[in-house]
Amino acid sequence: MMTTTMMTSWTLKFNKGSTQFCLRLIASILSSRLLLLRRIWSNDIDAPGLCEHKVSFLRLIDCMTNGTKIKINATGTQLRFQPGVLLGGEIEHNCPVGGEEGVGGGGGEGGGGGRGRGRGVGWYLEGIFPLATFGKEPLQLTLRGITDGTSDLDPSPDYLQASFVPWLMRLGVGNDAHKSPPPSLRVIRRGSLPLGQGRGTLPLSHREGIKTDGIGNVQQGEASTVPS
Repeated sequence: MMTTTMMTSWTLKFNKGSTQFCLRLIASILSSRLLLLRRIWSNDIDAPGLCEHKVSFLRLIDCMTNGTKIKINATGTQLRFQPGVLLGGEIEHNCPVGGEEGVGGGGGEGGGGGRGRGRGVGWYLEGIFPLATFGKEPLQLTLRGITDGTSDLDPSPDYLQASFVPWLMRLGVGNDAHKSPPPSLRVIRRGSLPLGQGRGTLPLSHREGIKTDGIGNVQQGEASTVPS
């Protein structure tokens, strides 16, 4: 069991908690390190703290894992996240369409980053893709919400299918059709603002690790290597 000193030293701490929210959660889960985010939109007078789509993403992570502990303070401006074990399995999740408010109360749209509007399912998928293949079981994820993408903020599922899914296959996910089907991001039903009501599915097999032999530089640049 970790002592208090060891837990403190292993904690990922960020004072500007609203920046790179999903990436920091991903780093915490994959490294099995505690995460502390402070000052999450603390300067927003109308709606401080975590907005609805980020709270929804935390709920999705909680469904995908076992043993995760999430603590949010009363104003929603501080998050303590203790990652659990990635499980996978069949998961269905409703992505809020819009009208977010800070966890600590207060209305208004808030400033920047699409805080006052719904985020498409592509925003959730960007955060799930790095985690999906490391679960104990294959992932069968169904997301309901905005599927057409919000062009200035989030990619559509069609864009992710054409751009990100091929990279997963180059990393060895779904290459062996006898063991697992190739990854495929499908839109079952289209949905756009203001109602959403779209539906997309993502089946992904799990892997013990990823291979990198299919990735390389076509042309070596000045920053390709860093001397020790």
